[in-house]
Amino acid sequence: MRRLLWIALATVPFACTVGPDYERVELDVPDRFRDATEDQSLTTPAALSWFDVYTDPVLQALITEALANNTDLLIAAARVAEARAASAIAESRLFPTADGNASLRTQGIARDGFPLFPEPQDRDGGTITLGGFAVWELDLWGRFRRAAEASQAQLLASELDRAAIAQSLVVELSAAYFRLLAADADLAITRRTIQSRDESLRLVQARLDRGIASMLEVRQAEGLLQSAQLLVPQLEAARSREENLIRQLIGSTPGPVPRGETLDHQVASLTVPAGLPSELLERRPDVLAAESQLAASVAGIGEAKALLFPQVTLTGVGGVSSQQLSGLFNGSSLFWDAAVEVSIPIFNAGRLEANVAAAEARADQATGIYRRTVRTAFREVADSLITLEKLKTFRRIQEKQVAVLIDQSRLSNARYRGGVTSYLEVLDSERQLFEAQRSLVGARLDEVSAVGVLFRALGGGWTPEEADAAPMPEERAARDADPTGSAG
Repeated sequence: MRRLLWIALATVPFACTVGPDYERVELDVPDRFRDATEDQSLTTPAALSWFDVYTDPVLQALITEALANNTDLLIAAARVAEARAASAIAESRLFPTADGNASLRTQGIARDGFPLFPEPQDRDGGTITLGGFAVWELDLWGRFRRAAEASQAQLLASELDRAAIAQSLVVELSAAYFRLLAADADLAITRRTIQSRDESLRLVQARLDRGIASMLEVRQAEGLLQSAQLLVPQLEAARSREENLIRQLIGSTPGPVPRGETLDHQVASLTVPAGLPSELLERRPDVLAAESQLAASVAGIGEAKALLFPQVTLTGVGGVSSQQLSGLFNGSSLFWDAAVEVSIPIFNAGRLEANVAAAEARADQATGIYRRTVRTAFREVADSLITLEKLKTFRRIQEKQVAVLIDQSRLSNARYRGGVTSYLEVLDSERQLFEAQRSLVGARLDEVSAVGVLFRALGGGWTPEEADAAPMPEERAARDADPTGSAG
């Protein structure tokens, strides 16, 4: 046993790690995002959280509840726990394994059986054994170290996937909340329009009674009123659906949802900086997860190459055995067996070489996926920036149009009451105003929803704890090169 220990210590200086080390892929990163303003390019999204972007306290409370209770997040957390356990299993292979055992064996021999034994031999007896078994496969070529690196990278990727799910959850929840506020605003506009059109109908009916208006104008007023009334049940159903969706996202059953600030106030309070393109690689969970998967695949190359070299395993068995309990701890009851096993690959029909080629191919795939993910991230930011900017322009123009149409409707109603024009002019003005007001609600909804999409595209919204828990792959590789923590 002592010889095995010396053999193990003697092989440590010759241990190495085969295969390539992870090096970050060189990327062509622009100096600024396309369509970003100068102010946006000087500000980083890393300093912002969702609560900095969404200041509505009701929405903040809903986000907090969703992050704690959402089913998809709970499933993602379970995946992280599984990956953490797998990482612990991979790291455990760096150390020896030892098992203990105890046994009590009894036997009886037939006195008239065959073969016949001399009379003095014991025909009945038993044996008590206490012992253990230890195995240690020396990691001379870094196969287990590479496996530990890969498992750590997979663990980080699972944590980043959970962060990406959390980001998507916040965007989906906030979008549903804003759609709910938009339905409230649309319903309020519709009900005000119904009240106004009902008053217009009574006015036209009174003019008909005095012989000033025609029955056609009455029917036109009735049709205008009913077109608004038809929208009420549709908007109420849409509002209930959004409430049910929000309740599902926060991990609850269908029911009403509280409201905070109105939709127009949400638009006025939102501001999101664009940040710098280089920070995108440090902030987006999907980009970081793709890089972690690449680091894991690179470590897999070393794990596959290590199988091409001899494998050395130390085994030892020892313990005490006696027929009497009192004799267990006598020197004569001690037994042991130790061995050094060397396994050298000689012929395997190219299986091990093919395994290395497959690992290298997986690394090439992971590199392509990482590059594609980065390019997609840049495109999404550029798309979100231009979309948000144009939506702001559209909303401002729409606000001006609503103001003009309000004045137009006021003038046309005054002209009709004065007998200057027909009800057809009022009808057209009312219809244009109603459509413009509803379009303004939609414009505000699109703008406030686009802010969340841009913020997610920028990789914002992480909590400081999540950011600190996500080291870059090269940092992780340096940390995992010595999983025992003995270095330094």
